[in-house]
Amino acid sequence: MQQELTLAGKTILLAVTGGIAVYKSCELVRLLMKRGADVRVVMTENAAKFVTPLTFEALSGHPVVTSEWDTRSGVMPHIRLSDGADLIIVAPATQTRSRRPPAASLITRSRRSSAHAVLRLPLLPR
Repeated sequence: MQQELTLAGKTILLAVTGGIAVYKSCELVRLLMKRGADVRVVMTENAAKFVTPLTFEALSGHPVVTSEWDTRSGVMPHIRLSDGADLIIVAPATQTRSRRPPAASLITRSRRSSAHAVLRLPLLPR
């Protein structure tokens, strides 16, 4: 018999990027919470064109951070959220025109400051 994975007591920061697959991130929030995780969401402006922040707020039970200047969740929430996270998931992570895997491409863009700041800041090491 396979033992079910529990995420009880874990905080997961879901960084939602723009793209048609954003709707699948909603299901990811539901599945993570079903396993006991406390899910917090940050999302880019492009992601919000596909699925509104209100959807993620309803699913997660927490305010969604959409700007590095959004203070509804506290001072500098994009940094505070990553400090308290046990895991950061970037989804969807779609392939770009480069030959790098999606995650490597996102990290490279983040280091060059071309990625949206609300996602860039929590991902960069301190």
